[in-house]
Amino acid sequence: MIRKMNILVVDNEPDALETINNILTNTGENYNLFFAINGIKALRIIEKEQVDLIITDWVMPEMTGIELVEELQKKEDFKIIPVIVCSGVKIEIEDLRKAHECGAIDFVSKPIDSHQLITRIKSILRLTHSLKKVAEEKQLRLELEKQHLETTIKLQNEDLNSKALSISRFNSLLSDLNKDLKKLAKDVNHTASEINISGMMLTIDKNINDDNWNDFKISFEKHYPDFFKKLHEINPTITNKELQLAAFLKINSNTKSIANITRQSLRSIEMARFRLRKKLNIPKEETFESFFSQFV
Repeated sequence: MIRKMNILVVDNEPDALETINNILTNTGENYNLFFAINGIKALRIIEKEQVDLIITDWVMPEMTGIELVEELQKKEDFKIIPVIVCSGVKIEIEDLRKAHECGAIDFVSKPIDSHQLITRIKSILRLTHSLKKVAEEKQLRLELEKQHLETTIKLQNEDLNSKALSISRFNSLLSDLNKDLKKLAKDVNHTASEINISGMMLTIDKNINDDNWNDFKISFEKHYPDFFKKLHEINPTITNKELQLAAFLKINSNTKSIANITRQSLRSIEMARFRLRKKLNIPKEETFESFFSQFV
C-alpha cells in the first residue's frame, strides 16, 4: 500500500492557510495536510512527522520562510525535504535567486494560482519519489555488495584457519615425536644411532619452523595480496615474526593456536601482540580484528 504524501503548509495568515487547504483538498490526491503559523512551529511538526513537501510563506513573525529553509539545510535528515516558497511581497528576481540559493526547490507568487500550485506540487512529489526510489535501490545494492564482501572474507578466513589448524596439529605431532626421540636418544648408547636420531630431530625442527609457514604464507597472500606491503608502509621496521603474527591475527586465530603454530609459549604470544599493537599504533580500545579489517 502506497503511503499518503504529507504536506506541511506554513503561513501566519489564516486566509492563506485556508486557500491552500482548499486547493489541496480538491486535487483528488487525498494528501495528509499539516499547518503551522511560523517556522518555529513548522520545525516542531517536522521533528515529529515524516514530511514529504513544505509550502511556506516568506514573511512571517518569529521565523521567516527563508530562515526555515536555512534551518532545514543544517540537518541531514531534513535538508532533503523539498520546499516551495510563496510570497506576495518578495517577488523580485533577486528574491527568487535568494530562495533557491538557500535551498528552496521552487517559488510561487501570491495570489496563488491553484492550477500552477497543483502542477508544481505533483511534479515535485513525482521527482522526489523517483529520487527516493533510486536512493533506496542504491542503498540496497550497497548492502548486497557489503554482504557479498563479508561472505567472501568469511570463507577466505575459514579456509586459512583450516590451514592454520592443520599446521598447528602437524606441529604438535612433530613436537611430540621430537620429545619421544629425545627420550630415545638418552637410552641409546650406540654412536651411530645417536647421530641418526639427532639428524631426525633436526629434520623435524626444520619442517616445523620453515615449510609449514611458507605454505601458509602462499595461501594467505592469494587472499590478501597487499596485506604485508601495507603493514610495511605503516611501519617499515616490522619484522618477519611480527608479520607472521599479524597474518594469524587477521584470520582471527586465537592465542593458543598461534602458540602451537609458532612453537612459542602463550606468554610469548601475548607479549608479541602487545609489541605489534604498539608498533602499528593500534589504540587500546580497538581490536586487531577491527584494525586489520581495513586491509581487505
